[in-house]
Amino acid sequence: MNHSPARRLYALRLALPPAPVLLLLLALAYILPGLMGHDPWKTEDAIGTGIVYQMLHHGQWLVPSLAGEPFPKDGPLYYWIAAGFAWLGAPVLELHSGARLASGALMLLALVLIRLAARERHGRPEGDGAALVLLGSLGLLLHAHETLSEIGMLAAHALALYALALARRRPVLAGVLLGAGLGTALLCKGVGAALIPALTAAVLPLACRDWRTRRYAGTLALAAASGAAISGAWLIAAHLHAPADLSAWIAYQTRIPALPGWDVLAGYGVTLSWAAWPAWPIALWILWQWRRRLVEAGAAYPLAALVVSAAVVAMTPGNREVNVLPLLLPLALLAGAGVPLLQRGAASALAWFGATTFGVFGALVWLGWIAMMTGIPQQIQRNFAKLEPGHVPQFQWYEVMVAATFTLAWLFIVLRSERSPFRGVVIWAAGVALLWSLIMTLWIDWIDYGKTYRPVALALKRALPPGSRCIESSGLGEAQRAAFDYHAGVVTRRTETRGPGLHSTERCPVLLVQAHPDDEDRLRSSGWRRIWEGNRPRDKERFRLYMRQP
Repeated sequence: MNHSPARRLYALRLALPPAPVLLLLLALAYILPGLMGHDPWKTEDAIGTGIVYQMLHHGQWLVPSLAGEPFPKDGPLYYWIAAGFAWLGAPVLELHSGARLASGALMLLALVLIRLAARERHGRPEGDGAALVLLGSLGLLLHAHETLSEIGMLAAHALALYALALARRRPVLAGVLLGAGLGTALLCKGVGAALIPALTAAVLPLACRDWRTRRYAGTLALAAASGAAISGAWLIAAHLHAPADLSAWIAYQTRIPALPGWDVLAGYGVTLSWAAWPAWPIALWILWQWRRRLVEAGAAYPLAALVVSAAVVAMTPGNREVNVLPLLLPLALLAGAGVPLLQRGAASALAWFGATTFGVFGALVWLGWIAMMTGIPQQIQRNFAKLEPGHVPQFQWYEVMVAATFTLAWLFIVLRSERSPFRGVVIWAAGVALLWSLIMTLWIDWIDYGKTYRPVALALKRALPPGSRCIESSGLGEAQRAAFDYHAGVVTRRTETRGPGLHSTERCPVLLVQAHPDDEDRLRSSGWRRIWEGNRPRDKERFRLYMRQP
């Protein structure tokens, strides 16, 4: 009996868990949008781009440098990789777009490694579940598309977790991989990042007898040797060629953190409640299921990683959402083990919630784009114009086609995926990819118009007096200094780092400040004359340029 093509298409069902090629396509649909096509945005993306720019254009390779000053918060490895991508893409891509490709590649590597780790400990379905849960984690969405050293750290942690999962079966290979994870974590983000896999590896024998073996002791010894070789090679090179910058890096990295207060812990709890969704409820459920066998290998391994990660994150100052990224990997491992065991009601509830949430928000993104292009509905169009005054929408066929393709693919997943415990996490992960891809195609020009520092930086450059070689600054943030250096080549000498009591002859003749209401009178009385003022559209940040009066 013959069937029409439409009938055959309608009869198609998406088998779950998805085949590896479909999982790869979903990962690429999540990763690729947003890596290119826009300027660096505040905060982390601009800082990372500024560091890569310093490497490629000023030769600051051994220790990260931001706008001419050492940047001791990070190690250099991620930025080496980003600089390599930027150099390779230079014929067709701007530096910032090429550099972001490093985050895309490392994010894909982290997904592959966390899938392998879960498969090694549990099985293939659990590996697919871990990758899908990590893809759907809301706190990772923006940062996975920034020039951000934490993405390199995540790949290093995923490598270490895979090595620990492999330790009982292939101890020598596990030792080499674990050492590589330790060394690269330190080279990406510093001592705190390396502590997480190191302490996890040390705690495992205490938590579970499966790791109390001579073979595992040999794995740890080999990991320590290979990790020391990787990090030691960089430390020796930096000591020989950039000793002052290395000393600043070591001083920052070896600071003793303060014990966190309840307000800090509560803040991190609030951040995790949405950043680790939907990983944490599934992880809590599987821990409850395993409550009588938490010391067995399958439970002890991700639980130890979670406890160690939580302890290190709690000691990290500042409740920034980027700080909680290390917790996503062990949560994904736990949740991945729980996905195949989800009861039909829980899986259906997550599927319904994901389909409803991303269906509504996806429709709103389309409606906003239609309003910008056509002026209908007028109220929505006026709201967009009010938020970014001066923006002129531009119709791009390829952006619409990409957005339409993502929308149809998501609808197929929602409507034609088979009943399975995996249905909820698949629809959720696909919904995250859909919403991000729609925003990064239909709204990207509007967002970039308000977030880029390029017009302000170029206007500042034009306003500088001819021959200005010494420019002081006050109150500029790291992202702003990076953006002014990258877009306009304006590098300032910060008054915050020079100390009080400077004689007027040691001061620069030009001063750039982030404006404060009290600055104008104070600077005028100190002999400064304002020659320029600028800001981004509808931005509270205002920048003023002053010149010393003769």
